[in-house]
Amino acid sequence: MNDLIAAGGVLARVLERENAALAGMTFGELGPLVTEKAEAVAGFTSAQEAVGRAVPPASHAQLAALHEKLTGLMTENRRLLARGLATQSELVEVIARLLGEGDPLASYGPPAPRRPAPLAVSARA
Repeated sequence: MNDLIAAGGVLARVLERENAALAGMTFGELGPLVTEKAEAVAGFTSAQEAVGRAVPPASHAQLAALHEKLTGLMTENRRLLARGLATQSELVEVIARLLGEGDPLASYGPPAPRRPAPLAVSARA
């Protein structure tokens, strides 16, 4: 049981760091957390499987608190990840418009050739 609580604590700390990076939009800090998060999830899953359903009554309160904490962190993580993806998508669209490439997601192929802008010439001097 102690392994499960310890693994849950590790996962919670990783989620807290990831959420802080996402909230601050410091995306450069997220790269190193990918491996840490995967390892923390694997450790927590392994500890869960080892405990199974045999939870002693004395551990119910600790596990309930851990469940509540992890649920809150995961909900916030999901919200922040969605916000980060939306921000990234908006940024890509802004850059694409500035470059005059149109919708960056319209095709995987090369952009269509540009037609020259209309030009009016007057013979009057």
